[in-house]
Parts: sequence; C-alpha cells; structure tokens
Amino acid sequence: PYGSDAAVEFADKSMEAVSYYAIQASCDLADERGAYETFQGSLWSKGILPLDSQQILIEARGQKYIDVDLNETLDWAPVRARVQKGIR
Repeated sequence: PYGSDAAVEFADKSMEAVSYYAIQASCDLADERGAYETFQGSLWSKGILPLDSQQILIEARGQKYIDVDLNETLDWAPVRARVQKGIR
C-alpha cells in the first residue's frame, strides 16, 4: 500500500535521488552557460540546498508544524560545494 512504511521509505529515497541528480544537472548547465541571473546572494550560492532549507524552516516554525524525514542517504557534501559555483 502507498502509505506503508516501505512505500514511504521508497518515496523518500527515490525523490532524494531525483533531487540529487537534478541539482547536479543544473550545475552542469551552469558550467556551460553560467549561473542564473540572480544567483549571487541566493541560498544556492551559500551552498544551502532544499534539504537544508527544510531544517531552517523547522527551526523557524517549530518541529510540530513540519513533519519531514531529513535523513540523507546520498553524499550531499560535494553537491553543496558545487552549487556555490553556480546553478541554472
């Protein structure tokens, strides 16, 4: 069933992989075409990824209002470093 623990775990892992590779592809485009126009000063330029901004939101609003799994199964450190150079 869709709401089972196994289904939720699969959804978490698969969407993490989609995000991971989409961000990498966006960095590849930035290598070719340059970063998007307002990149400087953005969360991306500071190496803050959507996974990280969720934690910022939890800290601002409180855990009881936001119930998300923040566990990472992929190595995001190189991605955080790479996005600081540009994303498209």
